[in-house]
Amino acid sequence: MVIEWGSYHGLKLVQKLILFILIFGFAEACFANTAESLNQFYRVKQTHPEQATKLLQDLLVSDPNNLTVQLENGYWLLNQKQYQAALPFFQKSRKLAPKNQLIALQLGYILNALGQNHQAYQEFKFSATSDDIKIRRQSQQAMLNLAGFATRVAPPPFFADIYFAPYYNSRLAATIFPLQTRAGLFYGHKNRGELYVSINANKDTRSTGGQNPIIYSDNSVVYALGTRYRLWNKPQIYAYTEWGKAHYLLNDKKTATDFRAGLVGSLNWGETPSYADQSQFSFKHVGDVYANLSFYSRFENNWIGQLTLHEGARIFNYHYSTVDVYGKLQLFADSRKVYYNNLVEFGPGLRWKPDNRYNFALRLEAIHGNYLPINASISNPYQNNYNAVLAMLETYWCF
Repeated sequence: MVIEWGSYHGLKLVQKLILFILIFGFAEACFANTAESLNQFYRVKQTHPEQATKLLQDLLVSDPNNLTVQLENGYWLLNQKQYQAALPFFQKSRKLAPKNQLIALQLGYILNALGQNHQAYQEFKFSATSDDIKIRRQSQQAMLNLAGFATRVAPPPFFADIYFAPYYNSRLAATIFPLQTRAGLFYGHKNRGELYVSINANKDTRSTGGQNPIIYSDNSVVYALGTRYRLWNKPQIYAYTEWGKAHYLLNDKKTATDFRAGLVGSLNWGETPSYADQSQFSFKHVGDVYANLSFYSRFENNWIGQLTLHEGARIFNYHYSTVDVYGKLQLFADSRKVYYNNLVEFGPGLRWKPDNRYNFALRLEAIHGNYLPINASISNPYQNNYNAVLAMLETYWCF
């Protein structure tokens, strides 16, 4: 094609060519300057950290959309454990390279360190799709470590949770449905405190009311205000208090003030959940303990204590699923010497968790129990020892 220099179209084409050459030349110069500054940064970062910091700051001004510049700033701060300062650099890097699963993995770790675990879980979920086996394994393990946060959507400092653990007791020939729900907000240093409203409900399939009631469990719904404070992290120990109104399900006209307060603690040890590409049969130690000592105004100002211990082994692991066998020891005691609050139970059990990313488990236990020899305030109509099979579904969801 021949360009007529006097023509309008020819002149516009020349202008575009000149503009392209200028832009390309400027970009090439910027790239060369960025590369040289980065090389200089790599040479001095070990021996002259102040000069290295200045180079990174200058690079942010001269080439702010360069992925390497953003990552180097982020890692520079991360190596100094400045997680909050490093966060925006990795967030921008994620936008610059949205398909980079390694950046997503690192961003997940930073969010986790800052306590933003729901967002961290979403990053790990994305990086777990990586073709790189190392990135995939690290992401899968991180998701297991954050079990429960997959469903957490409430913005800080708010929270809500549900604990539901129905179980069948062959001795009573009844199914019991305990339910605890809470909604509230965190407060205090590192969210140690919780202020909430709660609904605690319990119902079974066999108890009856009327003039001659037959009661196998506390059939009631309690609406309450409560607060809980974490005294210790490992083991987790909480002090709590709740005040509310109880409504009896077998007598819809009966209510009672319900005040309760006490200490609750738990601890897990042994093998932690892990991801397995193939079926794994093993015998790895696992165990946990739960303890509760509480005052209940509704039960005639009674102090009731509970200690539950599971000690056993993990025998199967496939993907996120695990199977454990264990021995169970459970002890109840109270201050008013009510016979059904003073007993010891023990026996073998089996627990299956279909997916350890979620707090969902099925248990099957064969229990032998003995009522403790006390001077009971209410006579015990049953034999001193008993046997039972328990089948339980345990679920806990936080939102």
